[in-house]
Amino acid sequence: MLKDVVVLRLTLIFLLVWTHVFAPFNGSWTPIEGVNLTYPKWIVQSISAARMPGLVFISGYLLGYTSLRKNNALSFSSMVLKKIRRLIVPCLFFSTIYYVLFFDLNADWKSILSTIVNGSGHLWFLPMLFWCFCGVWIVERFNIDYRLVFFIAICLSLLPGFNLPFRLSKSFQFFIFFYIGFAMQRSYIKIKQPQFALIPLLIIIYMGVFIWNYKYPVNSIVEPWVDNSMANEIGRGELLLIKILQYGFTNLVKLSLGITGVLIIYLVAHMIIIPKYSIPAILTMLSSYCYGVYIYHQFILRGLYYYTPLPQMIPETVIVWCVLPLTIILSLSFTHLTLKTKIGKNLIG
Repeated sequence: MLKDVVVLRLTLIFLLVWTHVFAPFNGSWTPIEGVNLTYPKWIVQSISAARMPGLVFISGYLLGYTSLRKNNALSFSSMVLKKIRRLIVPCLFFSTIYYVLFFDLNADWKSILSTIVNGSGHLWFLPMLFWCFCGVWIVERFNIDYRLVFFIAICLSLLPGFNLPFRLSKSFQFFIFFYIGFAMQRSYIKIKQPQFALIPLLIIIYMGVFIWNYKYPVNSIVEPWVDNSMANEIGRGELLLIKILQYGFTNLVKLSLGITGVLIIYLVAHMIIIPKYSIPAILTMLSSYCYGVYIYHQFILRGLYYYTPLPQMIPETVIVWCVLPLTIILSLSFTHLTLKTKIGKNLIG
């Protein structure tokens, strides 16, 4: 168990649950009847850009660490077959339950099957991560130069969001973060002893890009050129180019925020937390529960918000601060109970 992974994993899982607590109030989920919570949207959006890239980074980072200590860590059996059991089987199991509980069972069976296989709700993360492992297996199997891999990964992250099956298009977006973590452990890229001043510099860059994009999003700049009224005045080729540039710049902003955000969290852990503080055993144990917390937290959030009277019982101003600790406690409890069973260990152990 790596100290930096414990710190990073716990921090990012907390931020993930925290941002999802706001989902009914920012348009991500259906609004809750009778609850009209308003809050500055930038509070959640400023965190969202780094949390998922950070979690993907950790997976690649751990893979790189393991590959240096186990001879078969990068074999087809470990990278593909075992990850089917580790990621795809839990995805199908929990995705089916999630769909039955929260989605439309009267939909066409093909639509239902597609949603389940691709990961219902937040479970899209699991098949996406599976493809990241497959990607590393390919580049290592054929000994592709890491510089070429980085170039290809950056290009893939800038592509428009094609709706490819099994979240393959999502893996294009996140593979760069997975490979950065992997490459750092494999010493393909090396971070020399950084100066403390690098942390505030990265924070300034992160907040600068975020504020600029928040006030002047790419869509608001490009949209007037791509609406239907303009389609007849410019050629199809120009319209296609404008749309490609729109997607490219939008994804470039996401990539910039993701990389700087991951570096900030990584450096804070390595330069401020780990050198000064010991990691209590309880935090190490809780870190091993993070997979389960990720799986369970949205089940619990949707249940609390839409199937209990809790939102109507709590003042709007404090609802998220009551739901947040309750969700974390219940997620940890369900994870603990699940790991007590043989099937549970196979799913999230």
